[in-house]
Amino acid sequence: MSISQEQLDIAPHSPAETLADYLRSSISLSELLARAWSGRLIVTLSTVLFLASGAGYVSYSGPKYVATMWVTPAESDSGSGGAASGLLAQLSDSSEASSVPKFTQFLSSIPSTGVAKQLDRKYGMVCRVFRATCDQTTHQWHKETGGQAWIAGITAELARLPDPNGARTANDLAGFIATKVDINQNKKNAIVILTYSDSKPERAAQFLAAVVSSANDYIKNLNHENERQYVAYLADTVSKTTNVEQRQILDTLLLQHERQLMMTEVDVPYAATILEGPSVLPVNHVMKILLAFGCLGFVVGLLVAFFRPRQLRQQHA
Repeated sequence: MSISQEQLDIAPHSPAETLADYLRSSISLSELLARAWSGRLIVTLSTVLFLASGAGYVSYSGPKYVATMWVTPAESDSGSGGAASGLLAQLSDSSEASSVPKFTQFLSSIPSTGVAKQLDRKYGMVCRVFRATCDQTTHQWHKETGGQAWIAGITAELARLPDPNGARTANDLAGFIATKVDINQNKKNAIVILTYSDSKPERAAQFLAAVVSSANDYIKNLNHENERQYVAYLADTVSKTTNVEQRQILDTLLLQHERQLMMTEVDVPYAATILEGPSVLPVNHVMKILLAFGCLGFVVGLLVAFFRPRQLRQQHA
């Protein structure tokens, strides 16, 4: 039995084909343009309202200034072990020994809690950064209020987490640095560009300079303690070693670590040297923000014009 052309025409189609057929038969370009034109007042009002909202957002946000610093490895940075690492490998029959360069430690430590604690001890930076809830004179904290703070408090209580509306800590400062300080590494050389933005130019420059100084001090103090322990251990081992060859290796290794310990006691850039900065420039994103708000308002207006009730479209047509 053969199938007629009429039977083939009424055979079921796939969902995609059915949707395509519906769109072709129900919506045309001319109809879309007609809907947009009939709702031109809605589109215009929506665009104007969103532009006004964008202008209000720009005014409320205030000006932005970006501080920039160029840093590079310090001249003394030859790794925390250098030749001593090879001697240590020779002494311990290890086929492989490696050390992390101080500059790498410096970059990794910038968003760390250790650097945040250093910043707070030296500059009182926790209170200065979260100044909205901290009295800059007495350094006394007060709880945030309002609906958002209440919701955050209830959520933290349900999850048995610390009160997010209470006094801030170094952990909060570390999180702030992680999100606000951008670290841009150049793959072609060892230069790293650090940037931080703030509403006040002097505050942007001071904060970025303080972060770099504190990260340098943090790595210096950390390595000072490590090197001090190495020197004490090696000096004690040398005094007890009778094997001449091993004693020579230990003496050389001890000299290397004594040099590293001495570098942690000299007031020079330890892990990173500042090539330039901090330099501060204003950032003007007003046109981009207004364009984004205007486009969003235009799209929202078109959607309202397309999907408003048919009776309203006929009245405006």
